[in-house]
Amino acid sequence: MNETIVTLVGRLAGEITRRRFSTGSITSFRMHCRERRFDAETQSWVDGDGMFVSVHCWRRLGDNAHTSLARGDRVIVVGRLYHREFEHHGRLRLSVEVDARAVGPDLTFDPVEVKRDPDRVAWRRTATENPEPAEGPGVAEKAGVTALPGAAEPSGSAPTAEPGPAAQAA
Repeated sequence: MNETIVTLVGRLAGEITRRRFSTGSITSFRMHCRERRFDAETQSWVDGDGMFVSVHCWRRLGDNAHTSLARGDRVIVVGRLYHREFEHHGRLRLSVEVDARAVGPDLTFDPVEVKRDPDRVAWRRTATENPEPAEGPGVAEKAGVTALPGAAEPSGSAPTAEPGPAAQAA
């Protein structure tokens, strides 16, 4: 079966709702996505077409979205796009929906502070401090790769990066 995976950027258009079941929870919200484009003729940004999409987040993703997001927040959603037909007041309706795989804030306009789960941070720290040695040649060697991204440049000067505030706080 083919899946249509999309990335949506927009604003939460309504309240976030969470429902709990014996098998887990689902968090749902509506988001409004609007195309913005630069009109060379008028030398200004103009609004294009917009649409509303229902987004469904399962289990931990849903719990974190429910805790972290609020109406009006700018978000980025990646997930499986589908449509659902239903009848409302005797008329056939169509709803565009996404089963989210990832949801996050859009950092284009607002900075955010990430609150990390202490259990996951401890696991990450342990894995970094005590990595298990790999046995045999790695994937790169098997594929015949001689230089990996981020490796030192031939001149000996490696690019540098400044860690973000979240990394500095850790």
